[in-house]
Amino acid sequence: TQTLFAVINRPPAVAELSTDGQLLRLMPVDGADDPEGIAHIDGHLFAIADERRNRIHWVEIGPEHQRVSLRDTQALWLGKPRIRNFALEGLGWDAQRQQLLAVTEKWPLQVLAMDAVPGQKKAALAEVAIQRWASAPASGVPTTDLASIDVDPRTGNLLLLGEESSVLYEYTRAGEPVGMLPLWAGMQGLEKTIPQPEGVAVDPAGRVFVVSEPNLF
Repeated sequence: TQTLFAVINRPPAVAELSTDGQLLRLMPVDGADDPEGIAHIDGHLFAIADERRNRIHWVEIGPEHQRVSLRDTQALWLGKPRIRNFALEGLGWDAQRQQLLAVTEKWPLQVLAMDAVPGQKKAALAEVAIQRWASAPASGVPTTDLASIDVDPRTGNLLLLGEESSVLYEYTRAGEPVGMLPLWAGMQGLEKTIPQPEGVAVDPAGRVFVVSEPNLF
């Protein structure tokens, strides 16, 4: 659709935006406690992360939808988090590898990759192999938290968003650092520092879109 989809957690909703930031639809989400991440997979299929429940849900969002329900959807539970409200924080889809990527905010701060194919039975989803992605030991990821993740479709590189640092980091899938994009005043044409960047998306042309609390695009 050449549009952007974002989640809002209070109250739970999915927003559809044009690439210049116009709000096209605001769809309440039923059956969600704390939606924090969304990824488009294919067609009308999306994945939504509910942080408080530490679950990933697969849902259909077509052009006719005015509400979204997570009830009775296929879902993958990632276990009980060590600290409540520091679990699933962002999702991204790697179309080339057909992998769903997820970041957990902190404690532990990590990137997860899973071959969770939509259409699998719930029992099969529960057995999905989840792998931890790691940066090269010499570099690490110089951030205290991870808020969002996406994949650059041109290179397959990972884009990792740090909310507390207000920096976007780029890594190869092998874990080597490629670059970083500070989202600070006076850099990248920004008049003000992006206050609380929480979501990132990149389009096939390499344009980067960032959403920030409180409801900034």
